[in-house]
Amino acid sequence: ANMKNMIRFLAFSTVLLFCNACIAEMEDVDSIPHDLIGYAVNVDYKNGDKLTRSGAGSEKSVNILQLDGEVNGKATYLHTITQDWGPEAPAVKGGMIDSDALANGQILVSAWVYDDEYAAGSIYFENEVVSAPWNTNRYWPYQNENIRFYGFAPAELSDVYGDMVWNDGVPSFDYKVPSEIAEQHDLLVAVEDVAYESYGLPVPMHFTHALTAVNIVMDDIPGFELSQITLSGVKDEGTYSDGQ
Repeated sequence: ANMKNMIRFLAFSTVLLFCNACIAEMEDVDSIPHDLIGYAVNVDYKNGDKLTRSGAGSEKSVNILQLDGEVNGKATYLHTITQDWGPEAPAVKGGMIDSDALANGQILVSAWVYDDEYAAGSIYFENEVVSAPWNTNRYWPYQNENIRFYGFAPAELSDVYGDMVWNDGVPSFDYKVPSEIAEQHDLLVAVEDVAYESYGLPVPMHFTHALTAVNIVMDDIPGFELSQITLSGVKDEGTYSDGQ
């Protein structure tokens, strides 16, 4: 009987130790952030640090060039004004996207997770469609890693982003602006690094304009007729790569 009780005690001790191990393992898992990823999205075009990378800066730039010929005996001058784009920009397809417009839209997000060496990381997910109010069903990684988010908008250009190529953790894709203004889209990009300590917080996705809008406006000057405007050195295609 004593032997039988001893065997039962040993068996009970084994189960108890096993359960304690289970509890310890569960405690370890609970200590790891496993909330769903969410985003805080906005479009920045007035802040000089967040301007379109090919833009002119936050200040207005004015160039004055004297033209050949006169109007009513007076010299004529061409005033070229360069400034941040605003609501008066050309009516491209879908309109120029600002924070209000994007609040009712969709974005595409890709992510790269890495530890000490960025290039040694891996793709966490790619081109996931996220709709306002920017909540997802995607969990934060369980590893103690950093993560870099790449955002693209509008999501309807998924055929362009779908050709994305990753090189050492940096995505890139080719883009050509359609020649017809009515077919041109505003193209927005965002890059955000998040350290492990910030897991669980909304990811601040600050979108900037990857393209530059050109709008030509001319006042009605009596006796003066503009016959042609030529723009040179303007690129209509290129490769996007990590904010460049």
